[in-house]
Amino acid sequence: PRLLPPPLRLRLLLVIGSNSKSKLHVWEAVPPNDDFVALGVVTSSSELPPPLSSISCVPKAWCQKLPGSALTRVWSDPLTGTTLWRTPRLQLLLASKSPAHPEGELYELRPEVGQGSSSKLLEVDQQSARPMLDSIFRVTT
Repeated sequence: PRLLPPPLRLRLLLVIGSNSKSKLHVWEAVPPNDDFVALGVVTSSSELPPPLSSISCVPKAWCQKLPGSALTRVWSDPLTGTTLWRTPRLQLLLASKSPAHPEGELYELRPEVGQGSSSKLLEVDQQSARPMLDSIFRVTT
């Protein structure tokens, strides 16, 4: 298993724009399993999905749930209601088909993840992170 695996696929969430030359396609990642989440969305100007390498999934154990009320509205289309949002800490882009917050569970990295040395990652959740790191680096105990 990979520590930060790519998604299984990218699912087209919505298309913004009516002009065929200036459409923004918003894609959401489908994590490889329930132990991972994708933070934010990927955008492109093409109808074809971006490469799977354009986003990685992170262990859910490294994340905390994010209430929709924590998001900041960045842009909204008055005709369709399509809305773009920004997460508070990491400033990641999210999208919804209506002025309401995005559907489903929202996540953000826990504040202690990624601060200081790499050992901080193991402190977040040793039960889930340690086996993945061991398999990557082939650590034997």
